[in-house]
Amino acid sequence: WLFNGIIDLLYIDEQGRLVVQDYKSKSSFKSKAEQKEYARQLYLYSLYVKEKYGKFPELLRFSMFRKQKYTDIPFNTSDCEEALSWAKNTVSAIRNCWDFSPSCEDFYGNQLCNHREYCDYKI
Repeated sequence: WLFNGIIDLLYIDEQGRLVVQDYKSKSSFKSKAEQKEYARQLYLYSLYVKEKYGKFPELLRFSMFRKQKYTDIPFNTSDCEEALSWAKNTVSAIRNCWDFSPSCEDFYGNQLCNHREYCDYKI
């Protein structure tokens, strides 16, 4: 499958490490689990870096620009493999889904949905 993404910043830091950096407007991650979910994006970018430059980045960095702080994740091969597996499973689930039933949420359905004026499923 072809994935489309744009790496915010790829650079070699003052210690000679190849770094993939992503900017986030959030001030912090709510938990390690949430951080791991967000890191999947950077691990998928890392696959391109490996293809293009012949090596994986050594560091994945989130720049939380609202609070002027960084969250660093040392590159880990098993987490990269997990991110790739997650991406493959997600694409497979999407391609195998045939149930497109609406999910009617009150606020979204009545305030934001572009089809709310003529939707048969309106709440």
